[in-house]
Amino acid sequence: MAGKYRSRAQLGRIVKRLKREGYRVGLINGVFDLIHAGHIDIIERAKRVCDYLIVAINSDSSTRRLKGKGRPVLKEEERIKIISALSDVDFVTVFDEDTADKTLEIIKPDFHIKGIEYRGKTLPESKTDKKYNIKVILLGSKKLNSTTDIIKKIKSI
Repeated sequence: MAGKYRSRAQLGRIVKRLKREGYRVGLINGVFDLIHAGHIDIIERAKRVCDYLIVAINSDSSTRRLKGKGRPVLKEEERIKIISALSDVDFVTVFDEDTADKTLEIIKPDFHIKGIEYRGKTLPESKTDKKYNIKVILLGSKKLNSTTDIIKKIKSI
């Protein structure tokens, strides 16, 4: 894998240097299976609050554990390629755990960006965000779509 893909260890070193140079780094995480307008919306908004944006994608095995049989629709290599093609994305990485805790611990971005659907909820990674002084930012507009909704619509045709 080339292009914008970096391992978490590589990103930890890159982010340390970028922060030392005064840049703000944001990280957004998720499955990013079938890319839809909601994904694009949050990525565009996330890039506006930071100088460098990292997208951390759930691995295939993590996605299966979280989303169930038949997911992901697209394998992680394809999802990496698609996300890497977006101009607002600076780096892409993959994580195999069910939460982004270890990824946040390794990379230590300035911002952990999540969708507004988490408003009023406790993030699974909230303890890690707090421990490493990572500011949580909730972004996006009213949920524009979801991969689950798209799959249901396709199945009903």
